[in-house]
Amino acid sequence: MDFNDDEGMRELQDFFLDEAKELLGKVEHLSLQIEKNPHDEDTYQELARLTHNLKGPGKAVGFDDISHFAHLLEDFILGLKKGKIESSRNNLDFLFSCLDLLRSDAEKISLDKNFKLNYDVIAVQVMIS
Repeated sequence: MDFNDDEGMRELQDFFLDEAKELLGKVEHLSLQIEKNPHDEDTYQELARLTHNLKGPGKAVGFDDISHFAHLLEDFILGLKKGKIESSRNNLDFLFSCLDLLRSDAEKISLDKNFKLNYDVIAVQVMIS
């Protein structure tokens, strides 16, 4: 899909990207909370809500890669919250890196709607955790 063909779609994408950057701006604060208390279920729930809120709208405006990656991250976060995935330093660092990547990519896409995302390697790591 060429996102430059439809002015209405570009406006929706811009709105989504503004919202995504706002949501992802909260990541640093939540990450610090998790570093202090890696078993804080409320903070994991907030992070899961944040990633959940990127899924549907991202897909609706044509950012399928972001939507799929946000879905995988949501599952990973809920796994940490429920104790199905260990809250180890490596897993938390991986989570923070993924969230930072989402934030960075939202910025890159806002500058170039045709920026190519590639979450394949990271998606595999999320799925096997």
